Amino acid sequence: MIRTTIYLPLGRAAGLGVSQFDSSRTRAVAAMMPAWHERLQTSLIMGTRNSGYDRAGQNWYQEPPQCAQVLFDEVPFAGGIHDPYCGKGTIVRVALGRGIEATGADIEDRADGCFPQQNFFTDEGRYPNIAFNPPNDKRRGLNMLAARLILHGLQRVQHGGLVAALVTSNFLWSQGRYALFARREMELVLILSERPSVPPGEFLEAYGEERRGNGSLDFAWLMFRRGGRRPADVAIRWVEPGKV
Repeated sequence: MIRTTIYLPLGRAAGLGVSQFDSSRTRAVAAMMPAWHERLQTSLIMGTRNSGYDRAGQNWYQEPPQCAQVLFDEVPFAGGIHDPYCGKGTIVRVALGRGIEATGADIEDRADGCFPQQNFFTDEGRYPNIAFNPPNDKRRGLNMLAARLILHGLQRVQHGGLVAALVTSNFLWSQGRYALFARREMELVLILSERPSVPPGEFLEAYGEERRGNGSLDFAWLMFRRGGRRPADVAIRWVEPGKV
């Protein structure tokens, strides 16, 4: 039996406040809900994301180029960048288009041989900076994997180099990752005020970029600098809407 508690902000007139229900009552409750509530309940039961996309089998979600453009607009990178989870090479292509040296790799070949296959945890290379969209999904326990990838990235960048990770906002809300955020290397949180559309890569491969929908999750870039001396407060900046 699937049992969950959700808050339905429909007001007292609808007779709904905090409602507990299981899958056997879903249809009855859904009839009283607006469309987005029905969609939410379907995602809870069927294992899809709130965006409506099926979950990516290997947690490969493809960010739009604007995410990388915002990063390079807001943060200066001394030297080149490496993306160890480059997918089809979005971040790499944006960097190269700006005259920034860039390389990429991925644990799977997602770009028809354009990038080497490499498990980042076994990568012993040294890079000026790292910028990537790591697997992070709280419902699959992958947020802690993303934290480990960030820490490994700090071992692989040169002294003074940056590790920039694109994460969903829930990555920040965790006592389990407090030790990561309290490190002296943490420098900046760059919040994307407008939600980017980050669907599964397999979905875009099957249906094309024209099917990329509206964003449904909040994202932020986290910046860590190897050898950095953490200031009294980590800087937080908001990217104005319209840039993503």
